[in-house]
Amino acid sequence: MVARGATIIEFGEGRKAYAGSGVCVIFVSDVDTAHREFSIQSLDFVGNLADRDYGSRDFRVRDNNGNLLIFSSPLIDQRALMESGAG
Repeated sequence: MVARGATIIEFGEGRKAYAGSGVCVIFVSDVDTAHREFSIQSLDFVGNLADRDYGSRDFRVRDNNGNLLIFSSPLIDQRALMESGAG
């Protein structure tokens, strides 16, 4: 189980056969702050915090079951892009 504020994510015990095959994208308002907070913990980081070609800034960690958790913030104002008709 992962908890932060009022948000809780729980990975079910009945899914052990699939452990390590999951990917969960968690959208946060400020990925740099989240990265700084997590950096002081002993987590299994996969790669670095980086701007991605697909318009997000993110970092990735593996949980204790091997699943990939991606913490992400958009680099662009996605709502404005959708409203403009360009997205």
